[in-house]
Amino acid sequence: MRKTNRDHSEHGSIAPLGIGLAFISLTLVFVILASSSLFIFQKRLKNYSEGVALYVAESGDSAQGYLLRVGGQKFRDMQVSTRLHLDGVTVQAKSCAKWDFPIPIVIANGSRQICAQAAARLE
Repeated sequence: MRKTNRDHSEHGSIAPLGIGLAFISLTLVFVILASSSLFIFQKRLKNYSEGVALYVAESGDSAQGYLLRVGGQKFRDMQVSTRLHLDGVTVQAKSCAKWDFPIPIVIANGSRQICAQAAARLE
């Protein structure tokens, strides 16, 4: 009968565990940073769309007039469109702009087009 040696050291390298933990932590930081940036960008774009809808509803001017007054330089590749709803008293505005990832990485490079919509009623 063969006897196995069970007196091997139970102490292994903790380096793989540390590397795995660092990788997961870094990934989590990137995800939180990107999602926070996207959330704030979308909120800013929504506020901008609401401003366009209110401006067009109150002044009767076009969205381009709002862009000239306030400036559309805050967003990259900004596109704004407005239309009068079928009921004749609601102005709908849609704003689209390019959002870039806050940290350029190889996996998620490039930009995405984000859109927001808002509506305002004429009095």
